[in-house]
Amino acid sequence: MSEEFKINNIQEEYEKAGIDTDIGSSSSAAENESIVRDIQNSLRPLIETEPGASPSELFIQLRELILTDHPGMDISLIEQAFHFAEEYHKDQKRRSGEPYIIHPLCVAIILAGMDMDRYTIAAALLHDVVEDTGAELSDVKEQFGEEIA
Repeated sequence: MSEEFKINNIQEEYEKAGIDTDIGSSSSAAENESIVRDIQNSLRPLIETEPGASPSELFIQLRELILTDHPGMDISLIEQAFHFAEEYHKDQKRRSGEPYIIHPLCVAIILAGMDMDRYTIAAALLHDVVEDTGAELSDVKEQFGEEIA
């Protein structure tokens, strides 16, 4: 995929989301390049996620992304949240046949790419557990605390 195609697609996604990228004739070339670079960096994980990746491959990608940007960070909470969500979503599939856990993993990857903290990333992994599985909110609160639940 060409760099220009990626940039145009990213810009379209931002516009759909109502985010003003301010790229246009009123901006200098240097400002445009800076804006495009910021957009690319914030969506880097989304761009690099391979279609059809397994949950374990995506979790490895998430771990690597976090530890590359924050070497030495304690990610045990994120690992615990992943295993909890993976267990509760284990028998769930989307209509496409894709494991349900893929969506929470992709959300977590996007948030990690936006430099969110470990609590936010853990919450991303857990965000559908209570709604779409047999997990109880009290279980999530007990294991992960009120802030994440």
